[in-house]
Amino acid sequence: MKKNEYSYAHIWDEEGSSCLAIEHVMTSAGPVILGVLGDGTNVETVKRIVGWFYEDALPIICEHGLGKRVKNTFMQRDDFRSAKLRVVVLHRGRYFVYPEDGSVRRLPKKTGVPRGYLLASEDFIREISGEECGYILGEKHIGTVQSRLDELGRRAQVRNREGSYSAVYLSYGKE
Repeated sequence: MKKNEYSYAHIWDEEGSSCLAIEHVMTSAGPVILGVLGDGTNVETVKRIVGWFYEDALPIICEHGLGKRVKNTFMQRDDFRSAKLRVVVLHRGRYFVYPEDGSVRRLPKKTGVPRGYLLASEDFIREISGEECGYILGEKHIGTVQSRLDELGRRAQVRNREGSYSAVYLSYGKE
């Protein structure tokens, strides 16, 4: 993976109530990636976020980069401000994260996995600690990031079979 390339891994519980969207777009300003996880969120809300990404965010990113203008257009939308919604936009090492309350886990480079963000359902977050995420997704484990995320999903299910376990890991930089 080159410096400004992005990758993702995801698990989705088809039986659960999570809604997932990943958009990876090559623009004149470079690659941009969007990850959305709606935990119990209406599918229409996630579709509107994808629409916002293409109609509002991408033109701003191409002209001005990823910054406060993108955040402001997102925050102006009352229908997006839901506690069960997690959103990340990545462009050239910069990021926009919603919400900024710690429910989107940022995995630092020191974990051995490329810098990135984990968007996960509430049940997943309840069963898998941040330390365990960093350890399993870290480079000392064998397999792809996708296989490691799958392992975290299996662990969560073993701990509580009643939960809904969906997650997306978006990363940028060298792998």
